Amino acid sequence: MLEVITHKTFSQDPNARILAEYLRRNFPGGTYLSAYEAGFCGFSVHRALLNVGINNIVVNQAGIPVTDKEKRQKEDKRDSRKIARGLRNSELVAIHVPSVETEELRFFLKDRISLTKDLTRMKNRIKSYLNLFGIEAPSQFKETSRHFSMRNINWLRDIQLATHQGNLAIGCNNQSEVNAGCLDVGLESISSDNIYNFYPNPATNKISIETKSKLQGIITIRIFNMNGALLQQEKFQSQNRIEMDVSSMAKGIYLVKIQTEKEIESKKLVVQ
Repeated sequence: MLEVITHKTFSQDPNARILAEYLRRNFPGGTYLSAYEAGFCGFSVHRALLNVGINNIVVNQAGIPVTDKEKRQKEDKRDSRKIARGLRNSELVAIHVPSVETEELRFFLKDRISLTKDLTRMKNRIKSYLNLFGIEAPSQFKETSRHFSMRNINWLRDIQLATHQGNLAIGCNNQSEVNAGCLDVGLESISSDNIYNFYPNPATNKISIETKSKLQGIITIRIFNMNGALLQQEKFQSQNRIEMDVSSMAKGIYLVKIQTEKEIESKKLVVQ
């Protein structure tokens, strides 16, 4: 839409570069303005348009002037002309666009909140299953502060129902790795001391885990993503230095759980 005429309404692939090439080919030397409603695509489209020389703004849907007819007839072509008209008449007010760093931090915090809610739902589901099957927790786990402690989790994992399907449903059997992983991600370290030396962190190919003294028995190391899904698990027998290959893991933040027969410790791992 130009200052005095409307060129045409058309559809194209959602690509800022293709749009910029079209505008420069048909309107060389012009000043290009665009706007779109804030929605599912976030601000990535806004940044892409700015990068190709199109002055874009992101607007709140409620701030776009509409006629009564436009309220009743909703379609893409009509909506695009409505936004173009508002942009031409300087009737649109741009909303704030956060920096990429701020946006990533925001979604990191949202993921943490979502994970916390998922953990709460899963724990309540397990308690509900226990009540459903008439399984009473031992007296030492009656206190709320002891719910889902390491001893409590080991007790849950040892529960055996009549069928394999029942064990999977209750999420306590060791074969139910996803539920067990989500439980582990939500727990603080049971060990009071950091007995493990964990390096390098950030890592790229391998991580090494060392202890001051040789640990006896089986050492289980699990790596989870921040949604609680188990990505990697290895078991070692009586070692004080362990290496694990993380070269196949995507860049991001992970949680490493180091578990022995007596304790469990959590470590945050960054893969670059």
